[in-house]
Amino acid sequence: MNDVELFAACLKDLLLENDVVVVPGLGSFMTRLMPASFSDLGRTINPPYRKLSFRAVESGDASAFTDRLAAALPEGTDAGLWLSSFVAGFKEALDRTKRVELPDLGAMRATAQNDYFFVASEDLDIFPEGMGLAPVTIKSSTLIEFSPAAEPEDAAAEPAIELELEPGADAELQPESEPQEEIEPAVIEVVESQESEDASKLVEEPAIELESEPAPADEPTPEVPATPAPEAPATPVPAAAPATRQSRRGMRWWAVLLIVLAVILLFLILSVIFKDQLPWGDAVDNIINHILYTEEELRILNS
Repeated sequence: MNDVELFAACLKDLLLENDVVVVPGLGSFMTRLMPASFSDLGRTINPPYRKLSFRAVESGDASAFTDRLAAALPEGTDAGLWLSSFVAGFKEALDRTKRVELPDLGAMRATAQNDYFFVASEDLDIFPEGMGLAPVTIKSSTLIEFSPAAEPEDAAAEPAIELELEPGADAELQPESEPQEEIEPAVIEVVESQESEDASKLVEEPAIELESEPAPADEPTPEVPATPAPEAPATPVPAAAPATRQSRRGMRWWAVLLIVLAVILLFLILSVIFKDQLPWGDAVDNIINHILYTEEELRILNS
């Protein structure tokens, strides 16, 4: 075990029993109990631990570290002289390299102005009471386990719905359309009864009818039977069929007309080409001349 390891071992043993350990000629190592806390993302619960820090001020009992060091050194070694020489070399190395490792604790570091501070290692363990405690990760599965808490509410709501439906259990056996059909004739019967009553009034009191005409309160009742329903089938779809038929017929007539014109044109072309061989070639020639030339031009050409 070298000097740095011996120094770090003595320091750790004292930190397990004390909150402040003073190293003569160097400073004070202080611990503080930190409670359990959540991580930055809130997904991990960190157990309680002791935080270690350093101050370049000797505040406390300086003899405790010397006594602990004397017990670890070989017999006959002056612990005070050994510690003073070690601290002098430790500071020199720290000023030169800006970092000196302390095994099982962390690292002592120095700034550009040679101000000392301590950086604890991630696996530092100087809290015996927290032995065995490990960080707890909150996973999505643990959160989902709380979701069944809403099931009793749904379960309580279901019997309420069943109680509401039980009185109307007979209605489920009949289709919805059947009560509507039964209601409509009932309304019609009421209308007919009202009309019969009005007719009886007209027979019994003809003079009062003229005076009671302005009271048409009972007349809107015939609007109850939905008579406009049969008008719904009058869709414009059937009307589209005659239009398509007429368009097809028109296209057929146009096709026939074009064919006739094409035949006539073909006949004229053939008559012009073979006019000398056809018996009516002279007639065709005269027709063409009358179309192309006037009478004066024909006289000039024939003269």
